[in-house]
Amino acid sequence: MDAGGLVALTLSRPCAGCAVPLRQTARPVEIRGVTKQQWSWREGPCEMHANYTGEESFARLSELFPSQYRNVHLRTVDTEIEARTTSAANCD
Repeated sequence: MDAGGLVALTLSRPCAGCAVPLRQTARPVEIRGVTKQQWSWREGPCEMHANYTGEESFARLSELFPSQYRNVHLRTVDTEIEARTTSAANCD
């Protein structure tokens, strides 16, 4: 996932029985002159953050959707894309 065009990514609607946060988001951040994607989610009262390279971020997205989340919303500088799974059968 090249951060050059990424504005925001949101994963929502966890699959039934999946032990994941209700929502996870990603946005581009610059750390020491390098652009990465900062993923954010809540664990109880705490806001958690992790920074990933484009390749790591794509791997994370591939791991989480559609196996653990039913919705993904991707916003880039040029477009918005929303994908939804319509059946629990799509979840692991």
